[in-house]
Amino acid sequence: MPSEKWERVLFKKQKYPDNYVDASFLADLRKNVNLYKYTWWEAFTGISVVTHEISSTVLFVVTFFYMQDDVFSISTIVSGVGLLLLFCAFLQQWRRNDWWMFKISTLYEHAKSCIIFLTFGYMFSPILKTLTESVSTDTIYAMVFLMLIIHVLFQDYGADGALVSSTLSLNSALFAAVCLASRLSTVLHTFALVILAVMLFVLLPLLRRKLRDDIPCLLFVTGIFLVIALTALINISVVCAILFIILCFCINVLFPALFIHHQKYKENIFGPWDEAVVKSQ
Repeated sequence: MPSEKWERVLFKKQKYPDNYVDASFLADLRKNVNLYKYTWWEAFTGISVVTHEISSTVLFVVTFFYMQDDVFSISTIVSGVGLLLLFCAFLQQWRRNDWWMFKISTLYEHAKSCIIFLTFGYMFSPILKTLTESVSTDTIYAMVFLMLIIHVLFQDYGADGALVSSTLSLNSALFAAVCLASRLSTVLHTFALVILAVMLFVLLPLLRRKLRDDIPCLLFVTGIFLVIALTALINISVVCAILFIILCFCINVLFPALFIHHQKYKENIFGPWDEAVVKSQ
């Protein structure tokens, strides 16, 4: 071994191999700097938004079958979901003590937007009904299943990630609604299904973002949608209802527990080999 002391420099020719490091190289090694340890309750409340989205998606599919079989009238289904959304919005405003949504000027803007959407939605309902009418029912159901899976996977749940794409999630859900519209009997049914899709896939995520910081309110609203979706699903298929319960149990209990358990294996290392980070004053 050369007697010359090794230096960590690049501009000087040394008698050591290029891959040589001495014992002081790991002296600056640091592990898990600023690592945050999540609790089970934080993981549970954080993943409740996923359960909320799955429940609303299941509710949409179940409502389609109710429309197809004429179990409930169109006005009953649409008004029921609309009142549920209004109740959630009222609860959110009451919790925040911010009543901007119910001011006269704001109500006027909301009413004008609703009238424009309802007018154009009803005008284009005959086109939407015949758009995929020539496609076989099995193909339609397969496409709907795939689109709704994409909708749930790519939904924005408040965390940055490669899979997050609100545009793709919304478009896939609306495409699924258009596919299902061709299986309904009348244009009015198609119009009602489109309204339902907009309420559940456009308005509901916006409301959920406002509830994200209010954990009790978010859990309460999630519980309401979960119970309604489960009750509606039982009347169609008990097996599907059991699978839905198992899925919700895994998402809300099992997965957070596994996440907390495996936190102890997380190990980030920092040292002199890291890229330099310029900190602005």
